[in-house]
Amino acid sequence: DRQVALSRAESSCSIEGSGHIGILFQITLDPTVGTAAPFASLNNVSFYFDKEQEILFSTHTVFRIGEIKSIGDYLWQVDLSLVSDDDDDLIKRIEYMRNMTSGTTGWDRLGKLLLKMDKFEEAKEVLEVSIENSNHNDLERLGHRYHLMGQIENSQHNYKQALFLLR
Repeated sequence: DRQVALSRAESSCSIEGSGHIGILFQITLDPTVGTAAPFASLNNVSFYFDKEQEILFSTHTVFRIGEIKSIGDYLWQVDLSLVSDDDDDLIKRIEYMRNMTSGTTGWDRLGKLLLKMDKFEEAKEVLEVSIENSNHNDLERLGHRYHLMGQIENSQHNYKQALFLLR
């Protein structure tokens, strides 16, 4: 129900000086779109079943952001549409992310992703933990992690430290 959602969005931005903004998500659902991420109506099981029309989405549901527009003071509407699993653009983006964040462990992939996002301090923290917990006999993985640390130092213009780590 748009009116219920709008009143909730408005209430989040109604406290003057709070710095909060309200966002109304306008979601277009096409049940014929093939997706492995299920969604379900909660109309008959919700606590507010007689007042709201709620939809529950799986946590891995993917939406495409359409238009973003101001609909009031500190109030925005974001148009979303459900993306199918065989969407070419989605497939290309997922493949790009996989290639960009390839690594032997989740920690390595996270460190590499943070590096790509220019989150150098966070990447350094992740990689330091990864190095600390490494099997120090696995020189290939250890070398890869120190190489990533060198890239971080290079990106931060710490060239002496980068050179030391990249040797």
